[in-house]
Amino acid sequence: MPNADLREIGSLLTDPLRSFVIVTHRDPDFDAIGSCLAMYQQLKRLCRQVLIWVPDTLPLHAEFLPDSDEIVTALPSGYTYDTVISLDASNLDRIRQLDQVNPDAYWINIDHHQDNTYFGQANYVSGMSSVGELLSCIFKEFDWPITEDMANCLYTAILFDTGGFAHSNVSAQTFRSAARLVESGAKTAHIYHTMYEQLPLAAFEAIKVGLNSLIIDTELRYGYCLLPEVVAPFGYEVLDLVRRLAELDIVLIFREHSAGTIKINLRSKTDFNVADFAATFGGGGHRKAAGLALPGTLETVSGQVVNALRETLSRSV
Repeated sequence: MPNADLREIGSLLTDPLRSFVIVTHRDPDFDAIGSCLAMYQQLKRLCRQVLIWVPDTLPLHAEFLPDSDEIVTALPSGYTYDTVISLDASNLDRIRQLDQVNPDAYWINIDHHQDNTYFGQANYVSGMSSVGELLSCIFKEFDWPITEDMANCLYTAILFDTGGFAHSNVSAQTFRSAARLVESGAKTAHIYHTMYEQLPLAAFEAIKVGLNSLIIDTELRYGYCLLPEVVAPFGYEVLDLVRRLAELDIVLIFREHSAGTIKINLRSKTDFNVADFAATFGGGGHRKAAGLALPGTLETVSGQVVNALRETLSRSV
């Protein structure tokens, strides 16, 4: 399905008769939350009825983002809406508590994942670095002003999904978007300090557990860590450290969650497409960053996934 014309998206968002709920993917990251908040702020500026519904745990320190206290974890009783805006979700399975969404709602799907299923009635999917970058370009196209609060939210989104402008998804357009956000008041040093220099001691305990469990295959150049539930919330911190190993091209972090679910984050430093690999287990994402979730224990799920990875990599050797 092709993208909707941006003018159609603009007409939907500015329609005074519409009321909105903004949603994003489960286990939201800073691209998801920053983008949701920026869209919320724009719609409030346009005097639209809107709320952000995230029935999930927010990223660590997300409270520093403007209006983060406006995010609700449960839809208020009596709140009526006819339009759902999905940001940063590649398919409907990625949205938690989907059964609670108004079944008659009109869906606007704005995303940047390569495996997006174009599930909305209006879709706008682009391969930009982040939904934060995509929204900054959409706001510019609509000639909508970007306030300081919006700039802080969008810059945070871009910074996170580009790994501090270090990943291969960064383009010249990414830097132009970031520059416009700085001109609009984004507090770059404060954002970086809050996101990357305020880790609690528990994060370092998770890193210690992750390193103690680290398994490396030097021949096939992959490695993985197992994180029990007590330290699972800090999987990204473990991942960011382990991926720096020169001996590794592919990194997997297995994180134990409640209800017998194991969540796996995958990263690639080569042309190996982790999104395609994750899709074989029902996951997805980007070529170099993907995720999936499977029922079971750390031992059984890691064995299943690692064996499949070994077979896949061995075929290409």
